[in-house]
Amino acid sequence: MKSYPFWLSVILMFVGVIVGILFSFIIYSDALKMRITSESIHINKDDQEKQITRSQVKAVFVDNRQVVVIDQAGREWLRETSDIPPSKIKDAFLMHRFPWVEQDPYQQEYGLWKLEDERFSSRVNTILYERRNAIRDGNTKKAKHLRKDLNELEVFVKDQGEDQYVRSIKQ
Repeated sequence: MKSYPFWLSVILMFVGVIVGILFSFIIYSDALKMRITSESIHINKDDQEKQITRSQVKAVFVDNRQVVVIDQAGREWLRETSDIPPSKIKDAFLMHRFPWVEQDPYQQEYGLWKLEDERFSSRVNTILYERRNAIRDGNTKKAKHLRKDLNELEVFVKDQGEDQYVRSIKQ
């Protein structure tokens, strides 16, 4: 049995501690952070802060471990994955009297997106095509950025595997 010097064990222990701390910071910085008050929801995600007042909120719900906040016009203000149990999320929003619903009030308006979908402009179809490819390639960051682009065009998407279900706000 080969014996290693004591100092090697100490160095490896310190390296392990440092790597663990760095890993914890990375996970914490990627996590969805919300502070809910009676007047508003304060959201911090990916070093971006957003505030949504209660009067702007039409519905709050959890959809496949994603917290979703929809405004009065039907736009998604938030769709982010959370590690918090859905029952605790529900309790927090209800405690502050936010309009909680058990499922998406627009669920019936979503349809499976297909290539050259006639419901959408070529611009929207191009973004959805790029987003589908990003999902297939496992590039979640790009898919998330493309979702934001679609939201600006008032097109909202939710994923089931590699499939994208979309709805738009009719004007």
